[in-house]
Amino acid sequence: MLRSLFLLMLAAVAHAVPSGATPYAHYTFDETSGNIAHDTGSRGSIGDATLYGFSTIEGWRNIDGRGALRFDGASQYAKALVAIPNGSTAYTIEARVLFVTITPWSTIVKNWGSASSGAFHFGLTQSGGNLSNYIGTNSVSSVISPTAVPLNTWLTLTVSYDGGVGGSNLQYLYINGNLVASAAANGGSNVFGSSMFIGAKGNDSGTGIASVNPGWFNGYMDDLKFYTTQVAPSPVPEPSTYGLALGGLALVAVAIRRRNKISK
Repeated sequence: MLRSLFLLMLAAVAHAVPSGATPYAHYTFDETSGNIAHDTGSRGSIGDATLYGFSTIEGWRNIDGRGALRFDGASQYAKALVAIPNGSTAYTIEARVLFVTITPWSTIVKNWGSASSGAFHFGLTQSGGNLSNYIGTNSVSSVISPTAVPLNTWLTLTVSYDGGVGGSNLQYLYINGNLVASAAANGGSNVFGSSMFIGAKGNDSGTGIASVNPGWFNGYMDDLKFYTTQVAPSPVPEPSTYGLALGGLALVAVAIRRRNKISK
């Protein structure tokens, strides 16, 4: 019984270890000033994002020892070179976010225009606050979570797309590592223009924000990651969870050792 419990707890801890995949693009938002969010992913500084509507220190936050960027939901956004190659048949996008309010089409990150579709449209639905992603190909494919996201709660939100040869040709949505929705995709993600917008949707020229359905994001964002393959979502245990799990493993291991001594 104790050995089974030990193995079960060990498996739980092992499942909480993130995969070793290196993001193609990664915005930690750990800066404390300035108008650049650095891309620490494998593509490097070519992917650095420029902030708009922020003062030099206005949006940067330190929350529980982690950096984050605070968007006001009205005029603040970031723009960078799109992080998904044109025609990609697989990708994963993940972000740690906290929604203060839900606005129509709240944007995490989008490669989309006012009237033109693109490779990803990751954020919330127009109404209801459901997590969603859209892929623009010959026609637009969508995946939508069945329920709204909670407010004022840190969430790890992931969309994963697998449309290559031998792939499932599906989009998957995860909230805190849990699969919440999947839906068919039409194969191939055609990039629109050369830019992606964080915290709002861009216009067709890529020079600013769409005048209709801009999708302003009101909240905090941390650890925005892009992978050019389908990867498993990151686990989201709190530091205390690791401590409790490891402590429990230690206690069970001691109990097993004592029982073995008695039985000898």
